[in-house]
Parts: sequence; structure tokens; C-alpha cells
Amino acid sequence: GLPQTEWYVQSVCEQMQWPLIIASPFTTYAMLCVKHGFMGPGMHATAYQFLKDRPLQAWLKTIPKQAGHKRKLIGLSAGVRATESTRRMGHSEAIRIEGQRLWINPIHNWSAMDVALYRKRYGLPRSEVKDKIHISGECFCGAFAAPNERRDLEYWFPEFAAELDKYEA
Repeated sequence: GLPQTEWYVQSVCEQMQWPLIIASPFTTYAMLCVKHGFMGPGMHATAYQFLKDRPLQAWLKTIPKQAGHKRKLIGLSAGVRATESTRRMGHSEAIRIEGQRLWINPIHNWSAMDVALYRKRYGLPRSEVKDKIHISGECFCGAFAAPNERRDLEYWFPEFAAELDKYEA
């Protein structure tokens, strides 16, 4: 993902005084590209597993169990909206149980206007990345890249696009 997206998340959490935990992957995107080739269609699951899912699993294991109890569901909130992309329209749910994870998407059925009104009401700043390329910028594995995504990256975030060029080469 774009560094600007991570900086945005850190800034908002600091502004709102929300605790932030960043679980880092055990491998890098560059290492995945060396092993599996540059990510493209069909490789999203591999990128997700190594760069997001495994770090999340490791972090979840650090949550202490209550004495004398089996660990039950752990609630995780996400900001996935069904209408934000054609791909997500058929693959996202408001609530989903995945092992011990209870994924909750509280804004699942919100429109872009609903999000804008909520941000305005609570003083939440909009991401520079969202303003410029109209996506979150937290995943650039290449698997679901829109036709203009690379061009937009080269224009707005040329240093990051150059890094992708290195991985692709």
C-alpha cells in the first residue's frame, strides 16, 4: 500500500486519540514477487494471506483469554462497502464469521454520500490518496488493478509507481 495511506491512518488515530496497532507482515511484497512473480489477476489470495492475514492471525494470538474460558469470537471492524466497487458488490457482507473472527462492516450498506456526511459530522479528514486516485491505497498487489490505476499512481505518486516498476522487472 501507499505510505500516504498509512500516514493518514496514523494521523487520524492520533487526532481522534484512538489506539492503533500495526501488525507487520513476516515477508515483504518484494520477496513475494521474487518467489511468485509480480502479482496479477488470481494472486490476490496469496498477497492477502502473506501481507495481511498472517500478521492479523499472529496479533490475534496475543489477545489474552479470560481465565477458565475458551476464546470465542473476536470482533474486527472493517470499512468495506458493498457499492464501492463491482468486485465487492457480490463478495462483501455486513457481518461474517471466519473461524474465531467476527468481521463487522458497519458501513456496508452506506453510499458515498453517507460516508461524506458522517466524515463531516464527526470531523474526520479525507485521505489525500482517496482524493487523488479515488481508492484507499491500502492494497496495490496488482490483482484487481483497474485499467487507469497504474497511470494514476504514476501521476500522483511517482515514487511508489517506480517501486512497483522495480518489482515487476
